[in-house]
Amino acid sequence: MYDIIEEQGTVLVHGLNFKPGKPVVLGMINEVPIVALPGHPTSSLTVFYEFIMPLIRRNLDAPMAKKQTINAVLGEDVISGNRHELLAVRLEGREVFSASRSSAAITTLAYADGFIEIPADVPMVKKGMEVELTLFEGAFK
Repeated sequence: MYDIIEEQGTVLVHGLNFKPGKPVVLGMINEVPIVALPGHPTSSLTVFYEFIMPLIRRNLDAPMAKKQTINAVLGEDVISGNRHELLAVRLEGREVFSASRSSAAITTLAYADGFIEIPADVPMVKKGMEVELTLFEGAFK
């Protein structure tokens, strides 16, 4: 997609230092905004939910969706990488557990209630830590 957008128009952004979503491409072709989302379902939906939907709402002067968040406790250690991460999690009582199998697995989001953010400079989040869970729309049980 990067090559096609560059050949036909202008690439504005190529890649996010974010997990999931590194291969995102934003561009313009004939004054039409183009968004190339990652190919894996979890990455694509997460990037759309967190970045593209707010961009569309802002450009349409539509109200921003209010995110529903709750505090929860991490039920397991989570090792992260060197990129800012939105980790899909499932909620069990007041504990959250990784729902992530891989960004290629659609079942990751099927089992997830929302996500937690892990900053790039945090290599590990320990079991028992309090985290803020951002719920997917309508996911609160």
